[in-house]
Amino acid sequence: MIEPSNRPIITDGHVFYDDKTRTNNTIRLKRRIIEQFPDLREPNSIFYRAELYPNYGELGQRIEQVTAEKQGIPILLFLYKENG
Repeated sequence: MIEPSNRPIITDGHVFYDDKTRTNNTIRLKRRIIEQFPDLREPNSIFYRAELYPNYGELGQRIEQVTAEKQGIPILLFLYKENG
């Protein structure tokens, strides 16, 4: 399993627009994260699973399950629009 440093890494970034699909669908990981995971530099070696829950209760249950089973590296990702 890939493992990060012992300290949390908090970064902000953009979701990039893809002209081919006409959607905002590309998230580029910041250098601070890449530096923690040398395996990310290997082509086609890392996969991800995105899970979206309809409410905080179900999300909390899933967090408890993942914490108990130690499945992968947890990443908390917020998608939002800035007002202004």
